[in-house]
Amino acid sequence: MAESYVTSSAMIQCTFGTNPCPLMASPGRMTMLSNKPLLNISDFAPITCIGSFGMCSSPSNPAVISATAAALGVFTPAPCVPVVTTPWMPGKPDKMVEGMPALTNQCRNMCMWAGQISFSNDGQIPIPPPNTAPPLGDPLKQPTGDQAPLTEEETAQLSPSDQQQYKADLSTADQAGGNEQKMGEAFKKTAEDYKRKGEPEKAALAEKKSEAAFSAAEDKRNVERGKVNGKYRKKIKADPKDN
Repeated sequence: MAESYVTSSAMIQCTFGTNPCPLMASPGRMTMLSNKPLLNISDFAPITCIGSFGMCSSPSNPAVISATAAALGVFTPAPCVPVVTTPWMPGKPDKMVEGMPALTNQCRNMCMWAGQISFSNDGQIPIPPPNTAPPLGDPLKQPTGDQAPLTEEETAQLSPSDQQQYKADLSTADQAGGNEQKMGEAFKKTAEDYKRKGEPEKAALAEKKSEAAFSAAEDKRNVERGKVNGKYRKKIKADPKDN
């Protein structure tokens, strides 16, 4: 990823978090780039600049330790409340933004609970609109209506190149829910370990968490599959003769 300046709403991610979150400028920032506040290395304050990364799985996080203890020793993530106390590093000292080195997408930071924070984009590109599909956790199982898989007749109306791209897009959609899938596998392994140790109550709790994580992963995949199916169904309806 080529080095670039970071503006407000750049997306950041933590190695122990489940979701990315936007990085916001400190209040009062006046320096602009592409009509957005330009950030510097001092934009690291939790809540004000750095929001929540969803769920935290850091074993050193007291909230995770507490949640795990409450779950009878079954490792359990907890809501992320980042604790960041140092500026971004290394910054760009030859470009000062309101008295501090400019922030670039090559900079890194770290949460007190050992999560490494990095950039997934610099904020200079548009952020996709929120997903309007049904909320995760709904019993989607299979998309319906325009979100359902294309029938053979519909697929035949696509051009050969679009048919190949449709398959490729579905393959990409099948990779959604990776974090939830890994969490489900971890809980499943934990359940098996507890069974071998002769601790059925802990095993049952771990299995329940595993099933919930796998279900959330499948829901995410179905959301992405539905978006792909809807996209190509609209393409067919727009001009079926040309496809």
